[in-house]
Parts: sequence; structure tokens; C-alpha cells
Amino acid sequence: MTVVLLTNIGRLWTGIELLTKAAILMDDDRIAWVGHAAELPSASPE
Repeated sequence: MTVVLLTNIGRLWTGIELLTKAAILMDDDRIAWVGHAAELPSASPE
């Protein structure tokens, strides 16, 4: 399992809303979580 965290995203359009100070958490080749960096989940995806 490869987990990648992308942070310091100034503005990110999700298709529904525009997030500022966003982060993306990827598990292998899938997006596991997208949201505000301050709300990043403490547990990694399984």
C-alpha cells in the first residue's frame, strides 16, 4: 500500500465547491480523501 499526501494546495475545485488550503490523500491509485488541510483525518486509509 502506498499512501501519498498532497498539501499546500492554495485553491482546489472539487466539482462541487472551491476549497482553500486544501489537501488530497491518495491510497495507491485512488483518492481516499479531499478537504481542508486542517480537517485531515488522523487515521490513514485501510
